Amino acid sequence: MRHLRKRFQRLLNKSALARVERRPAPAMIPMGRSTKETNCYYAYLHLRGQREKSALFDAIEDQEVICRLFDEAERRFHIPSSIPVQELENYQLEVTRFLGPVRSTHNTALIFLIADTLGYSWIALRWDQLRQHLFNITYKSRTDRIVLLSELVELYINAKSSNQSFQEPDLGTAMNIYFKLHGGRSASRSRFYEEYARFELLLKSLLDSGDLSYSNDTFSYQLKARSLRTIAEFESEQQRHEDQVKQNRRLLWLTVIIAISALIGALDVLGLLEMYWGYLS
Repeated sequence: MRHLRKRFQRLLNKSALARVERRPAPAMIPMGRSTKETNCYYAYLHLRGQREKSALFDAIEDQEVICRLFDEAERRFHIPSSIPVQELENYQLEVTRFLGPVRSTHNTALIFLIADTLGYSWIALRWDQLRQHLFNITYKSRTDRIVLLSELVELYINAKSSNQSFQEPDLGTAMNIYFKLHGGRSASRSRFYEEYARFELLLKSLLDSGDLSYSNDTFSYQLKARSLRTIAEFESEQQRHEDQVKQNRRLLWLTVIIAISALIGALDVLGLLEMYWGYLS
C-alpha cells in the first residue's frame, strides 16, 4: 500500500511538472500593463522534512528533473542540479500560476492539477477584471489643489494618531501618496501614467506654495502648518463667493419685483388715461 502511494505521488508530481513545462516562466515576470500578456508557471520542489533544501524547476526529462539550487551567497537560484524522476515522491511541489495580474499558488501537485483543470486562475482573472471595471466606474481623479491638500491633512492626522508619538510623520513618496489616495487598482487604469503625471504636478504646486516640504534624503513629502491657513483662506474666500452669489440672486429677484410693480403701475395709468379720454369723447 505504501509503495502504491509513493508511485501515485510520483505520478502526480510528474504530471504537474509536465504541465508547468508547457508554459515556463521568464527570468523576469512582467509588471504593470505588461501583465495582461502573462501566462506562465513557477514551480519549486521542496524536499520533504527539509524545506530549506529547495530547487527551482526548469525542465523534466525521461529520467531526471532539471532544476537549480539556491545559492546563499548570491541569494538566488542558479546552481545547476537534477533530481532523478524515481525520487520525485520525496518532494513536495509548490506551483505558482501567473495569469495576467492574477497570481495563484498551490502547495501540492494534487491541488494544483485540480485547480488548473477546473480553471481556477481564469475564474480569478475574470473576477479581478470585474472588480477593476467597478473600480474604474467609481474612480475619481484628484485634480483640485485644495481637495488634495485636505486629503493630505487627513493622511497626516491618521499617520500621527497611529504612530502615537511626537515625531513628524512623512506622507511618503509621490507614488506612495498616490496609491494611498487612489488605491492600488488605479495602476491598472489605461490612463494611469497621465493621471499620475497630473498628480505629481499638483504635489509640486503645493510644494511651491509652501504647503508641503520635500526631503531629498527619503524622497518623501511632509505637510507644513501653513496648509491649514491655505485651507482656511480658501474656505473663507469660498464663503464670500457664496454670499456674493446669494446677494446677487436677491438683487435679481428684487429687480424683477420692482419691474413687475412698475409694469402694473404703468398699466393702471394707461387704464386711467383711457377712461379720461373716453370721458372727453
